Amino acid sequence: MRCLNKVMLIGRVGKNPIINTSDRGIKFLNFTLCTTSSWIDKLGNKKEAIEWHKISCFGPLIEIFEKYVKTGSALYVEGAIKTNQWKDKSGIDRKDISINANNLIVMPEDGRNANTNGNVRGENQEDFMPMPLPPAKSMGARSYSEASQGFSGDDEDDVPF
Repeated sequence: MRCLNKVMLIGRVGKNPIINTSDRGIKFLNFTLCTTSSWIDKLGNKKEAIEWHKISCFGPLIEIFEKYVKTGSALYVEGAIKTNQWKDKSGIDRKDISINANNLIVMPEDGRNANTNGNVRGENQEDFMPMPLPPAKSMGARSYSEASQGFSGDDEDDVPF
């Protein structure tokens, strides 16, 4: 049997993304994405839940962020769930979950779709499908874990939208 580890999110960037370089010279980017869901409870009141997702990017996705993304930008993010484990500066074992992004679409505020080159696409339903980037080089578990250590787990400065 085959398995699938795939995540697709549409949300807004919480903070301006931070680009870092690992000890091994691997350039990576960490940011948070806010998603919301709403429903009507049994009493007819509208309820809303906010989720913050930690995202890591490598390779050509970093260039897209540098050009087109800032706090509050609307994004479609596609990737895989990754469990990260490391020891902090005090030697305490830490663990968190993030998403290793392998595709994204910058979504203009006017509701139309844009591909990752910033070009606005048409108005047909088919035009709202993801446009994949060329595959990035595989980052192996060791490199990815090293890169994902840039998350502090402290998202107090993120602003929900």
